[in-house]
Amino acid sequence: MIIETFIMGGFVLAAGMALGHPVLECLRGGIIVTFACFTSGLLLIGLSAACGIAASRFRRWRSK
Repeated sequence: MIIETFIMGGFVLAAGMALGHPVLECLRGGIIVTFACFTSGLLLIGLSAACGIAASRFRRWRSK
């Protein structure tokens, strides 16, 4: 997840530079995208764990 996060930030930075935008603007956009991707990845991992725990509890409850 961390590698993909930095790759997405690098893509935004590279695209901004290729389009001729100012360096600080591209850097700011890349940092924002990097943090957004990292946050969404952590959220998805957390939701996946929560669903797994809920499914195991449901199976235990149902087997009683």
